Amino acid sequence: MAPNPSTLASVPMVKLLTPMEHVRTQYGSPSGSLPHDAVPDATMHDFEVAGSVLVRTTEWNGVVHEAVYIPENPMPDDDLRTVAEVYGEGQEWNTMSEGYMYQRADGLVRLWCSAMPPIGVGTVEFSKERRRVYDLNKADEAVRELGPVERAAE
Repeated sequence: MAPNPSTLASVPMVKLLTPMEHVRTQYGSPSGSLPHDAVPDATMHDFEVAGSVLVRTTEWNGVVHEAVYIPENPMPDDDLRTVAEVYGEGQEWNTMSEGYMYQRADGLVRLWCSAMPPIGVGTVEFSKERRRVYDLNKADEAVRELGPVERAAE
């Protein structure tokens, strides 16, 4: 049985850590681009692929660090299996949170899914950067809440 054209099995997957120029060659021009919501020096690019899948890539330091696949007509089990096989590169996936977050055995790639249909993959390096920026923002917020420091009387 041939794969349903609306499943991710029929969509060419983005290779992580590939330059954005390669993605543009693969998918064409993005339908939209905007700054990443958590990492200011990263950009998200949306691509309409095969007429039925939105692929959102995250470009950081000139290469793709995340790819999120949003099929119009999802097939959750098949789509998750497809993404896990492509990005697993023959390795096992370790469960971080059953049904939601997995990490490839080599520790370099994470796969996440929650409310289907979105299924995302990304580098652990970018995940750590997202966490670093979040922690810095929280620290800045805490300092602002403290208010100005008064000088001790001399």
